[in-house]
Amino acid sequence: MRPVLVPLLTGLACLGGNLPGASAPTAPSAPPAPKPVAAAEPELELDLIVLDNEHRIVGTAEIDEQRNEVRISTGKGVFTIARQRVKEIHVSLKSREAFVRDNPKDLVACLGLARWYLANKRFGDAVRLLKLMHEGGSLELAGLVQLAEAIERNDRAKGPREAIPYYVEYRDKGGTDAAPLARLKLLQQTLADYEARTGGLDPSTSVTMAPTGPGPLKAPVSPPGFEIRGWEADNPKWSNPSKTEVVRIRDGQTQREVLKIDYEGGEQFKAALERRVSWALTSDSVLEFHVLNQEKQPIKLGVAFKTGSGWDFYESAPVDIAPSQTFVPVRFDLRAAIYGCKANNYAKTGKIDHLGDIKAIQVLIHNGRAPGSLLVSGMGFRRPEGL
Repeated sequence: MRPVLVPLLTGLACLGGNLPGASAPTAPSAPPAPKPVAAAEPELELDLIVLDNEHRIVGTAEIDEQRNEVRISTGKGVFTIARQRVKEIHVSLKSREAFVRDNPKDLVACLGLARWYLANKRFGDAVRLLKLMHEGGSLELAGLVQLAEAIERNDRAKGPREAIPYYVEYRDKGGTDAAPLARLKLLQQTLADYEARTGGLDPSTSVTMAPTGPGPLKAPVSPPGFEIRGWEADNPKWSNPSKTEVVRIRDGQTQREVLKIDYEGGEQFKAALERRVSWALTSDSVLEFHVLNQEKQPIKLGVAFKTGSGWDFYESAPVDIAPSQTFVPVRFDLRAAIYGCKANNYAKTGKIDHLGDIKAIQVLIHNGRAPGSLLVSGMGFRRPEGL
């Protein structure tokens, strides 16, 4: 005998409902007895089983398909009852979560659980579940809006910025609802105004750190740029592990905020860090920033971009960054024929398409199995020389 979790058989994994083959519930001749005060807790941890005589049992229900029985555990004992005697099973949160873990491709169950999380202000749980669905490719338009809104409500400070890529994806996939499109427009304008004033600097994310390695650190003359925030390690399926933090380094009598990247060696060829954006390239087509490599060996550093509605991937030819105690400039012209993509079998001889619709930027450290760290400062776009 193999018990089956109730939600799988009810077909109402997240909302509760009738067992297959059971008759639909009918209105009782008299109002049901009020629930006791303690009934709020079973709503989270235990199922509510309603029998055909309106008797209610709080416990954990499992169905034996072969015997056509329902086994009910109340915590004080276990008993079985004929399946036809069970009129309704209201599934607990615990059962819903267990069902979703075992059946991550059941969209009805997953979205229903996400709605429950949102309705009960468990925004972190909603974000976690919806992101898993998004990574699995099963999140549709309405789910993208749910995810963006959950991210905003989960973190009032950072959430609006982090939600933008999901609103953009909703728009690019054909979403037409006026409310999320208006929200996207407002967030993009607010972000553009903010970065124009500050270069993207958020002092609250900075951490004071004494410089490492021998000799004084010399910072570049350029102010902080869009390297300061928004970066995340790429999927471990194709990237070695990495993490980032904003640190302060001494620049004479003052301090300057820079991005510190710590990368680990692994099975992949490189460590990739990504920032989701919504950019349209202008005549300022040269990406420029300063890099400090305090490791003992040179490293190879590149960038990549995802563009257009298909998020097409373009990777630059890497450049060598020698060990140093000073920052050195690196430049990548987005209009140059130095990028590899699927169309040219990733030979670094092609140009980037859809520069008016840049979805993401990546920093690529070709480290193989070697760990290390890197400092980045002053990331921004410049006009090519001669313009």
